[in-house]
Amino acid sequence: MTSTSADGHPMVRLGRPTDLPILRDIERAAGETFRAAGMAAAVDDEPPDLAELARYQQGGRTWVAVDHEDQPVANLLIDEVDGTAHVEQVLVHPNHAHQRLGRALIDLAEQWGRKRGRRP
Repeated sequence: MTSTSADGHPMVRLGRPTDLPILRDIERAAGETFRAAGMAAAVDDEPPDLAELARYQQGGRTWVAVDHEDQPVANLLIDEVDGTAHVEQVLVHPNHAHQRLGRALIDLAEQWGRKRGRRP
């Protein structure tokens, strides 16, 4: 079960260093959905390593949607590319799909970009 705020929106927070191994697990689990759909080539690569994920996290460019135990179940990595906010990756664990977690994270990316004067 995913946590929600008082207004019913998914609980989203900045990623923490302790979340990074879980983000790799989320990517692997989400990838299996693509594999089942016959798109194995899209998911055969390993997830980003912990050092790469740490660069996003330390730069304030990693957000997670969390469950009722504050454990990540979805994540967003964001970059700046050519003056725009660029979603590098948004993933939702299949056990938490269809709860609008990806949408909440993408909305957050748009807000992040606008606060920095970037085009979405």
